[in-house]
Amino acid sequence: MEAFEEAATTILELSKRVGVDVTTFIVPDKGFSIIEWWEAVVSCMTLAELEVYIVSTPQGSTNSDLVPNLKNIAIKQRDLLRQEQGKGVETYA
Repeated sequence: MEAFEEAATTILELSKRVGVDVTTFIVPDKGFSIIEWWEAVVSCMTLAELEVYIVSTPQGSTNSDLVPNLKNIAIKQRDLLRQEQGKGVETYA
């Protein structure tokens, strides 16, 4: 139960920090939609925040794809931000 409480606290704190309303990701009869929530969170993160998350992400358990999936979503968002920044640089090159 302690791991669940820690995860819930982290979800609430992170949601508040980036301005995402966590209640919009609670689906009746299905529970909490963590993938959609995480996509909303990473879309609000800066490139620097994403870089820190990506290098500090634990591997997760061997019987779950959740942590690797969350990390891959963060990597895609990081790559998108890098590409957008690169386009700005090319304009002036």
